[in-house]
Amino acid sequence: MFLRSLPKETKISIVFFVLIGIILGTGYLLVYDPFFSSALPDKIVIGAVLPLSGDRMEYGTHARDGISLAVADINAAGGIHGKNISMIYYDDGGIPKKSQSSLITAHEMGIPVVIAPVSVKISAI
Repeated sequence: MFLRSLPKETKISIVFFVLIGIILGTGYLLVYDPFFSSALPDKIVIGAVLPLSGDRMEYGTHARDGISLAVADINAAGGIHGKNISMIYYDDGGIPKKSQSSLITAHEMGIPVVIAPVSVKISAI
């Protein structure tokens, strides 16, 4: 009920971060077996491709701040099966080629879960 009194931008932000949580959780479950903590690496690394510079910087910094808060909360609560999450942020500046390069770099580093570019049309990549 309290959502009705919130501004439209706040509602959109809430939905965005809930979706990020669902995507992260689902991606993690697809990569690792959560029932056997021995299958987990010592540190869980997740990537995020965000526009941290350029015209869309505001979107990227808000998303980064929200992700950082969520990760800090998860780690403070003991992480995932006792393993802490570590984020690696890639700045694409809202440019498709930089997004593509960042995703390739994350793949080459062996990062199993990457939050896809938030301000670039995926079809452009």
